[in-house]
Amino acid sequence: MAISRHRRIGDINNRSKRNMSGGVRAGRSGRRIAGIAAAIVASIAMLIAPVASAAEGTASTLNPTTTYTAGNGMTFSKISHAGSGVEINDGIVDYAGNGLVKPYEQGVSAEGNGARGQSYSYASAVYGDWVYINTMYGGLGISTILNYSVPGMSAEAMKAAMDTMYNGNLYFGEPDGVQSGGILVKVNVKTGETKVLMSRETGVMPTFRDALVLDGKIYFVGMVVDTTHLNQRELATALSVQNGFPVIYQIDPENNDRITCVYDALGILSDDKTTSEQGKARFDKLVADNVFTSTRAIGDFNGTLIAGALDNNGVFLTASKDPSAGKDSFKTIATMDDFGGEPAWHRTDVNGGGGIYQVIEFNGQLYVVVCTGTPANQNTQGTKKAFAIWRGTVNGDPTERSSWTWNRVVGDTTQGAKYTYGIDPSRISAGAATLVKYKNHLYIGDYNDVSSALQGFVLQKNFVTQATNLEQSINLYRMDANENIELVVGDPTDMFPEGGISGKGTGYDTHMNQYTWQATVYEDKLYIGTMDTTTLLEPIAQFTNGDLIHMTPEEWKSQINYLRVFLELLIKDATNSNGSASPDDSGNDSGAAGAATFSARTPDTVSADASDLVNQAVEQASERKTQTMPQTMSADSGSNVNAADTKVSLTDDQRGKLVAGINDGTIVPGSIADNAFADRLNDLNNQLNALDALIGAKASDGQSFREAYDQLLDEYGKLAVPDNLKPLYDMLLKLTTKDNLEAYARSYKYLKTSKRGFDLYTVTDSDGKVSVQTLTDNGFGDRFNHGLRIFAKTSDYLLIGTANPFYGTQLWRTPNTQKVKYAVKVSGDGNGTASANVATAAQGDQVTLTVTPNDGYRFKEWKVLYGGVAVKDNTFAMTNKNVSIQAVFEKSDGTATSQPGDTNNAGTQTGAGKTIDTTKTTTNAKKTPKLSATGTAIAGVAVFAALALVAGGAFVLNRRKAQR
Repeated sequence: MAISRHRRIGDINNRSKRNMSGGVRAGRSGRRIAGIAAAIVASIAMLIAPVASAAEGTASTLNPTTTYTAGNGMTFSKISHAGSGVEINDGIVDYAGNGLVKPYEQGVSAEGNGARGQSYSYASAVYGDWVYINTMYGGLGISTILNYSVPGMSAEAMKAAMDTMYNGNLYFGEPDGVQSGGILVKVNVKTGETKVLMSRETGVMPTFRDALVLDGKIYFVGMVVDTTHLNQRELATALSVQNGFPVIYQIDPENNDRITCVYDALGILSDDKTTSEQGKARFDKLVADNVFTSTRAIGDFNGTLIAGALDNNGVFLTASKDPSAGKDSFKTIATMDDFGGEPAWHRTDVNGGGGIYQVIEFNGQLYVVVCTGTPANQNTQGTKKAFAIWRGTVNGDPTERSSWTWNRVVGDTTQGAKYTYGIDPSRISAGAATLVKYKNHLYIGDYNDVSSALQGFVLQKNFVTQATNLEQSINLYRMDANENIELVVGDPTDMFPEGGISGKGTGYDTHMNQYTWQATVYEDKLYIGTMDTTTLLEPIAQFTNGDLIHMTPEEWKSQINYLRVFLELLIKDATNSNGSASPDDSGNDSGAAGAATFSARTPDTVSADASDLVNQAVEQASERKTQTMPQTMSADSGSNVNAADTKVSLTDDQRGKLVAGINDGTIVPGSIADNAFADRLNDLNNQLNALDALIGAKASDGQSFREAYDQLLDEYGKLAVPDNLKPLYDMLLKLTTKDNLEAYARSYKYLKTSKRGFDLYTVTDSDGKVSVQTLTDNGFGDRFNHGLRIFAKTSDYLLIGTANPFYGTQLWRTPNTQKVKYAVKVSGDGNGTASANVATAAQGDQVTLTVTPNDGYRFKEWKVLYGGVAVKDNTFAMTNKNVSIQAVFEKSDGTATSQPGDTNNAGTQTGAGKTIDTTKTTTNAKKTPKLSATGTAIAGVAVFAALALVAGGAFVLNRRKAQR
């Protein structure tokens, strides 16, 4: 215990003081020894204190002030910034300024200082009462969006527009302008105590995307950036666009949270300068090639760690039986070629370059989700190719590539896949999938490509992809051991004509759900958390019709004026009324009966000067508009035409283009001799003009605009417009705009009836009947909690971490109602066998161990490899984590036997990577010890050095006595 250790140090100091005050006279040498001893004691106290503080301390006060009652009666309490409510800065930790963060402590820390840039709880792992959580920084990637080139709009203007779109709730960066980057923290789910393990202050900023616990160690996969290998400009860019070095990190919770990079895919973190520089060059090339450098897949395949990785040749799977041993223990087991060259890993690809998305063991096989969508296979509905699933079968060593056989389960049916991409041929939006085992099935949840849709509407006001995604919201499937798939949640299709067996439709009956983001099995039920796009899409309610046609009302009017003048220049005879004696007049069926006439340009009034011709055409266009527009005005437009509205004018640029066109011969005045055809074009202009008043109106009320636009587009398609006029009309009337208007209408239909915030569901499989229950559909009452990102199960609580790109991630807990059982692993050292009376046990259960020595050996002792239990009389009380114990034997004659390596060894690890110096985190109230390059705690080295100093001092004194 930390407290008892401090007390022992204090007792030593107190005894020294009592001896000195008791009148014991010491000589000069004695005083020197006492001084040295006191210094050593003080040094040891300073060195040991951080080590001791890494152990679990006394429980602090945690009194959550915000709770949420779920649909099934469960109560969830907010434990991050427990003194604050919802829709306020959170992010688990507080922002301390200058890019640094510090732990929040209820009752001590001021409320409202949460680090809102820590947007998502991105990956997590549980060890005892502690949940280790990595955050994702700058959730929506606003910096990336702002870096895009938007014609006619600066980054500052874009920022202001987006701020308005989201009513001031959007996170744009830290208040002092310094980027924090992602962090790794550990949170005690009982007490709320928080410790920062990795952050900008330690020099390494992680963005881990998944994690697992294996043999008493925690492994995080993803990417990191640091202040060693990137200059300030490179670091700022990496944090903004979420680039990083693809890695696997190990945390040893039983060795003061010792942090080690065990796998560095590019070699950039190597101590060897040449290797590191080559790794940096490889990283720079990946960035230049627009590759998303993060990985996210990690899994336990019967004790072998298997994870996704990438280098300049593509994405691949790597495996290790002993990841603690470092990179040399990892071997590649599958490459791009093994997955048909399909993994999409560039930022322009589906889900921003998902590559290898997930790995999971099921029924003795390894199933791998692969993202396959690229711009090259994007369809007319705006989505890219859906996900594939591969099955890996191993025959031999799982770390050898030759042992694996890979087959398609979902994907290219011409290459042997049982199901097409995305499972259902009619489903085209799911770029990835989330897999989870529940009872006897592997459940498969859709994961739509939201990133492409979001950038489409924010940057281009394009809703085609978004509309497709919303119409094809997420489904849930399940697959049995024979790879038969049935629909659990979803609408009827040709493949599944009865719909989902749960009775729930697509999106769990709300189409705003776009990710099956996380899933876990908890207390015999499958829990599924979603990402709901309502809050992200809320700004579309503010869009105008002009936003969707990419023109302001002024630009629309200006373009029509230009068309009017252009048309006047081309008309051969200015007498252009329905009542004129033109031989082609009978062909004009678009004018109103009794249309007015107006003065003509006679040969005497026509000027040969191009500028004069344009001026005359402007006057004539105004007169024609005045005479004809009231008769062709749409009754639905609501426009009132006055003198100012009928006056036609040109910009200087437009006037210059017309003059230049006349002079260079591309515009030939009088080239349209068909007056009836000219009338039809003029009528089209008038109808376009009639939409003026609707351009600036809300698109959410734009049904009349969409209908009128559709009608005009049809009319335009029937006219053989001259080549020099066609590009001008194409700017106003085009099929892509029509599609966008219709897509907006479909998107808004779902938005206006939806609730904001993630959804949480339970799926129950009981007696062959599957049912779904809603726990929340509003993000626990916080509209900015748009996603549920992590589930973490401890012995006392289920912890949930949210995705909140507006005010920062939050942590919520709910108490368990059932005991959690943990694995008991017992092994011998090769000189005998050992076993336990149970394979699993709950905290507090008594576990009995049994040993059987080989001939010539006898039992010596129990060695706890991990789990932290105390074995006495061959029994121990189970803790709240997995336990591994080894029986150690010795020869019957008492001679020593060689023992296998200690898997909990904190010393040098062959092939292991660098460790993180967590003592740099001065904002922590309690620190973990600094680690040397070999991984040995410096505190331990210093203690030995201090003892050597004592011995050396005694030797010197004895030598002096001998010389006297």
